[in-house]
Amino acid sequence: MGMKISALIFIVLSWATSMVQAQVPRYTSPCEEKVVQLNNYQFQSGKFNTDADAPKKCFIMISPIERENEKYRSYVFTTDGQMQIFNSFAPGEPSKNTGASVFYFFPYKGELKYNISDNAILMELTNGEIAEFDTLKGELIEVTNAIVQTDPDINPNNNGGVRLEYLEGWTLNTGFQLGGSPLGNPLKEIFIRDSLGTQCNIKISDFFTNINEEYSLKYPTNDALKTFQKAICPNLNIW
Repeated sequence: MGMKISALIFIVLSWATSMVQAQVPRYTSPCEEKVVQLNNYQFQSGKFNTDADAPKKCFIMISPIERENEKYRSYVFTTDGQMQIFNSFAPGEPSKNTGASVFYFFPYKGELKYNISDNAILMELTNGEIAEFDTLKGELIEVTNAIVQTDPDINPNNNGGVRLEYLEGWTLNTGFQLGGSPLGNPLKEIFIRDSLGTQCNIKISDFFTNINEEYSLKYPTNDALKTFQKAICPNLNIW
């Protein structure tokens, strides 16, 4: 009798474990090339550079398929922690009718990964938080431990229309740039805000290098960020 009960308990526990595993999303590296249509949105992942000698940098891009009057918003997430929100306002000259905002969350805790379901794309960001993009609403609806506010109105007068602020670490906010990425303006003033709300104002060139229009972080590790904090933003709280 005791052996039968033990066997039954084993079966129940095995079933419960399999159910939990089935409910846990399986995350995939964005360095694997993939294109998927989800409702009116296209998901794409892959490498920025296929040169074997170049540093590996991969991306996730989420963009609408139908673009009425070229008015839309798309999102890019990269393996170095960047979140770029691109806005198109109308057909015509990109310098007048497009714009972008760039955000980073620190500290680093892992690698960018994703999971796709019927109506949502879940992304595990480099700071360990989970971002959810709803492919029915066409919005980034949540980032865990962060504030996400999205204005559905896509126009050049609302600073890109998306506010992101990390509550458990640092938020780097480049602000909105009309006509291209804010990273292309080395003198542009940006800010880093810590979890206590303390802000440090810097320039793009303080935090990024630009080599042949390729923008890279000067501080790609947590140790490097601590060096930056001591030298340039000593008022910021280290996590």
